[in-house]
Amino acid sequence: MRQPLPRRTILFFLLAYTLTWAAWLPMVLAPTRWQYLHYLGSLGPLAAAFALRYRDDGRTGVQDLLRRMTRWRVRARWWGVAIAFPMTLFLAGTAVSTLTGTPVDWTVFLGSKEFADVGWALIPIEILFFGFGEETGWRGYAIPSLETAGRSSYAATTIFALFWAGWHLPLFLYPSGLQSLPLLMIPGWIASILFGAYLTTFLFNSAAGSILVIAVFHGMVDIVSISRAATDLTLIVVNAGLIAAAVWAVVRYAPQLRAPRRDTSAHRH
Repeated sequence: MRQPLPRRTILFFLLAYTLTWAAWLPMVLAPTRWQYLHYLGSLGPLAAAFALRYRDDGRTGVQDLLRRMTRWRVRARWWGVAIAFPMTLFLAGTAVSTLTGTPVDWTVFLGSKEFADVGWALIPIEILFFGFGEETGWRGYAIPSLETAGRSSYAATTIFALFWAGWHLPLFLYPSGLQSLPLLMIPGWIASILFGAYLTTFLFNSAAGSILVIAVFHGMVDIVSISRAATDLTLIVVNAGLIAAAVWAVVRYAPQLRAPRRDTSAHRH
């Protein structure tokens, strides 16, 4: 008999969807005028996580969430994965693209395909709004709520990935979002969501449960993915590299999705 989803998990996703979609739907109706609501809507999972951690555990729950959001003392290798790995994949994609006759214009690397040009501000925007905004909810509450109900990290992440994909639905109506994604590419997009979820959970579990580390990772992956400098070949290399890393993590470390303890004995706050 299949185990039902915990009530707190369902409540979390209902709240996260409601908060995000309430911001995104006006943006869909007036994409140029309300473009900034893309940022605001991304904070829905974070707000839902804080609300429910307070509901579940009071001030103690909120303090635990804040500690995880500021936990920077983890093994250096996990910071390398968070920062260097996405950039290394982008550089590899740049090399492939250049060798095949499509050079990358690095002057627009920090230009976004989704937002107006904000220059260097793109880095903190991606980390704060989409890194912390999403991951504080996803791995700060949603996946743990499934794990405490008896599911492994692998199983919990698989279930979570379906809700994460659904959370993006309004962006399929948004010109600067997923509206331009061809129908035949949607299965590939869903696969990237699933494998991205596995890889991020692996990083989170291995990096002492640091939301800070995965917020940076999430932001960096977004930056190399939406960069105006990225060519089709660049994106193929980036996505292939991320999927390959996720497959490796699943094959080697499922169902816990955690590196050996000797790799995760970081000092905690």
